[in-house]
Amino acid sequence: MSRAFGVTACVVSLVTSAAAQGTTITGRVVDEAGLPIEGATILLHDEAATTADDGTFTITAAPGSLTVIASGFVARTLPAKGNVVVRLVRASGEVIEISGRAPEESKPLAYTMSAKDVASTPGAMNDALRAITILPAAARIPFSFGGVVLRGMSPRDSSVFIDGVEIPLAFHFGGITGVFPTQMLEDMRVVPSGFDVSLGRTQGGVVELTTRAPRGDAYRVGGEVSLLHSQVSAEGPAPRDGAFLVSLRRSYFDLFLRPFVSRNDPLPSYTDGQVRAQWGEAGKRGQLAAYVIGSLDRIANSTDAARPNDIDAQGHVAVNLGFLRAGTTYKRKIDQSLFTLAPMLGSNILTLFTKEYDENARAKVLDISRRWYLFGGRGEWLRDDPHGFLHAGVDVSGGYLGRISQPETADTDNDVPLPRNTVLWTDAAVFVEARRHWYGDRISIRPGLRLDRFGLGEQWALDPRINAHVTLSPTATLRASLGRYHQPPSPAHFDEFADNLKAKSSYVDQGTLSVEVTPAPGLMASITGFAHDGHKTLVDIAANNIREQGIDLQQVFQELLEEQIGLYGFQANVGRQRTYGIETSVRYDTDTFRTLANFSWSRAKRKYDPALGGGWEPYGLDQPLRLNLLAATTAFRWNFGARLTMVSGNPAHLVPEGTPYDPNNDEPATVLQRLPLFWQFDVRIDRTWPVSWGNIMLFFDLQNVTNHRNVEARDRVLDYNRPLENQAYHNEDILGLPLLPYIGVEFAPR
Repeated sequence: MSRAFGVTACVVSLVTSAAAQGTTITGRVVDEAGLPIEGATILLHDEAATTADDGTFTITAAPGSLTVIASGFVARTLPAKGNVVVRLVRASGEVIEISGRAPEESKPLAYTMSAKDVASTPGAMNDALRAITILPAAARIPFSFGGVVLRGMSPRDSSVFIDGVEIPLAFHFGGITGVFPTQMLEDMRVVPSGFDVSLGRTQGGVVELTTRAPRGDAYRVGGEVSLLHSQVSAEGPAPRDGAFLVSLRRSYFDLFLRPFVSRNDPLPSYTDGQVRAQWGEAGKRGQLAAYVIGSLDRIANSTDAARPNDIDAQGHVAVNLGFLRAGTTYKRKIDQSLFTLAPMLGSNILTLFTKEYDENARAKVLDISRRWYLFGGRGEWLRDDPHGFLHAGVDVSGGYLGRISQPETADTDNDVPLPRNTVLWTDAAVFVEARRHWYGDRISIRPGLRLDRFGLGEQWALDPRINAHVTLSPTATLRASLGRYHQPPSPAHFDEFADNLKAKSSYVDQGTLSVEVTPAPGLMASITGFAHDGHKTLVDIAANNIREQGIDLQQVFQELLEEQIGLYGFQANVGRQRTYGIETSVRYDTDTFRTLANFSWSRAKRKYDPALGGGWEPYGLDQPLRLNLLAATTAFRWNFGARLTMVSGNPAHLVPEGTPYDPNNDEPATVLQRLPLFWQFDVRIDRTWPVSWGNIMLFFDLQNVTNHRNVEARDRVLDYNRPLENQAYHNEDILGLPLLPYIGVEFAPR
């Protein structure tokens, strides 16, 4: 017995001695691009070490967990083991790490993308909103245009928010690039269906962009120079222990091309900017944030295009379209309650200016503008309790939309279809919701109720909604949502000239059921079934319309632009819409590899003007099958990414090939057909070089690298080489974009 005890004591002594001497751990600390981080601090129990210029370190201590800290990066803790490579992510503000699992909020399935995800998505052109098209819930817009089309709903049915503020224009010129620079992005959350009662006046989905928090420890300057635009940003400390972040971006397509085109040719340009400042913390005296967001699109030719006694001058034209939003957000936490107050002011911009000279050198000027001023505000109360939370709030918005103004001397016809009335409105809503959970939060429900009063149309709307979740296992969660979503007409609908004063709100009933699985770190998968049923949809009425009726592709672009410009034809609440489908998504991330596979099967159908038949027909962006595959990796300090996109061809009403030409019928009968399958292969390559003040990244985004010309539309044509009596219609393919290289350089301060 004594001998056994002696052996045991000896073993314990040896183990204790070895532990006291410690274990030697070697490793390397790098950033997202695989570049070494010099001067990072390594902590292991009471021991500390610092990385060399090549990012390597050596530390000796008892076994445990390594904590790695570096200025400008998010701290990371991981098990201590030999030859470890620690990859740090650049910080975007204060980061607080909390051990354990975050509390469940009983929200519907949402797709999230970080700024890093956007940067590694081929075909996105380094643009967050364009990157949405890789998600299984998003439709592809023809000709690689941007646009938010979620689960078969119209572009005007979904809303985009920046830090809780809805913006009227998400893309420059309807889809060239998003108005929000990715360098300002913290993360993006796309909720295609089932969002809670705190958001209203939208019957489709929502996209929520969150600006990264400004860093107030030092002044920093960064930017980007790319094929389409240049951007500059700055951040640093603000008075009274605050911090600010500012960004300004402008395109230069018009500046570069002006010397090579005629002075009469209009060229596009765009500018956007954002200023954000922040003070304090919600848990102390409160957190105050102030912001200004703006965007301006301009199409103009040279002012020399209008000169007297110049027969080659065809007249100067300039069109401006944009918006401005400014406001504050104040958050204060008192005990278990969080109070939020967020007032906002804004303006939309729409102007048209033309000038030309007649044969007598007299100036003819048309100066049209429409004043659009908005106000809004939200007040919210959120209180945590042992069984979940209670949440209530008030949401008010309104504004003034002036009539089209123009000089009395303007040479215009009174029958020009321009709005000539003033619109003044106020919308108000109250909402309340509660979250209750049982069995250790394995089961919960989140019912809510929203009551809206729409000033235009003098209409009340009551929207009940509910979200629920069930934890099936430690790695699997079942989610469900059901609710009604009302959307009022745009104030620009209420146009006396188009006789739209009787427009009312439409609504959509939404339901979703999904399963999320996270079987291993970095591996996520989901499958979602959804159904939308829309009623009282505003649709064009041909018999009373002042504009040409569009179908298929023309109708899609009409919907993309009419909400932004604010000019509608006569519409009535007689349409219907219905979408349903299944979405699957699988994603796997490691420090050096990213893979993504998104697939969906869905249908999107509409009922339009009853006088034209009234039956169900496919929506112009009805794309039953959509597949996106992505793979990205790091090798030799270069990042490589590839993306394959395959989408069903859009439906189109086409004249059958060989239909005889009838001179007495300009509109021959059409049949519904589907265009050929769309497929495209995109590649992104980038590399980052560290410098004393930060990093310089060179990136190449090569869209359609195979130069495959997809069929985006078809047009009916006649063969004029034949006699008139033998004419027949033929379909001519309108091809999409060829290989499109996009290149840029990004400057990111530490």
